[in-house]
Amino acid sequence: GAPLLFQNLAEFFRVPFFVLDVPYRDDRDTEACVAEQLAELWAALGDVTKRKPDPAALAETIRNSNQFRANLQKVNELRCRRPAPIRGSEMLSYLYLFFSGQGNRDAAKVFACLANELNESEPKGGGEEKYRLLWLHLKPFYKGELMDFIENTSGAVLAFEEMSHVYWPPLKSEEPFRGLARKVLTHFAYKPLGARIATVSELAQRYQVDGIIHFSHWGCRQSVGGSLMLKESLQEAGWPVLLLDGDCLDVRKEAAEATRTRIEAFLEILEKRKGSPV
Repeated sequence: GAPLLFQNLAEFFRVPFFVLDVPYRDDRDTEACVAEQLAELWAALGDVTKRKPDPAALAETIRNSNQFRANLQKVNELRCRRPAPIRGSEMLSYLYLFFSGQGNRDAAKVFACLANELNESEPKGGGEEKYRLLWLHLKPFYKGELMDFIENTSGAVLAFEEMSHVYWPPLKSEEPFRGLARKVLTHFAYKPLGARIATVSELAQRYQVDGIIHFSHWGCRQSVGGSLMLKESLQEAGWPVLLLDGDCLDVRKEAAEATRTRIEAFLEILEKRKGSPV
């Protein structure tokens, strides 16, 4: 759906439309194909903006991106501590840096500053962690009851969230487009569902969670489409999973009471498991 939407927007605003076509496989030929597309996009964007492509500026961007990655890894390592040093809902608000800031020097500084703050400050978890949760996909980005209930009322803490995971290897400035292609292809969303299941299982173990919540934003079919199979596989591996349907942007779609009831029931399951072997 997204490419068609953007194509329509491009036609409406009478601007060029570009698509990065990522094949559903991961091998050297695919990596070369994606790298070639990225190089073509770089040149095309130079034409659109009337700016000559600058290899030196691109190399600097790659360095900034690697620093962004390294600083985020420091943050994620600090988040293994108990109690949690930062609220998961707060971390989910940093996602704009993932989408638009990774090659920017200031974005890297933000996570360097955050790592220092988490290392030096007292935990913000607010005392005992009754339940540690792993959060999958996005959250409601409006002031609603869901996140407040989970983190302020229920005694739970979002120990980590899938979106903050550093899944890609460092980039190489001498092969910028090849490295960026490898980054794209490393993401579990471009692989069979088993890759996402393995990633979530790894995160659940690393952050010692008691349960997993998947917020299924209705518009994100690439994530929601496999959520039932994801839940079944994770539960077979011993992880309790709750699927919550909702909208990330439209507060009118928040069914607060029904959602709260489902969360309470899920937390009751976690409470019963507390003294039992998984």
